[in-house]
Amino acid sequence: MAPTAELRTDAEKARDAKHRAICNDFLTLSNSAPGAAAHRLFRVIADKYEMTVPGIRRIVINAGLYNPN
Repeated sequence: MAPTAELRTDAEKARDAKHRAICNDFLTLSNSAPGAAAHRLFRVIADKYEMTVPGIRRIVINAGLYNPN
């Protein structure tokens, strides 16, 4: 059986790598400051990656690392 072909573009690979880094940062921050509000962690990460808080929040929720309810 031949190996499966990589169908993702370079932009998709870069986006996935960035999302993994954001999720790792969220886990690291939440473990180092367990009492901190999630929004505060999102703000720190958003500043680091020059993104918006809702953008970071959506990435973390989609990864299953944060449940807003």
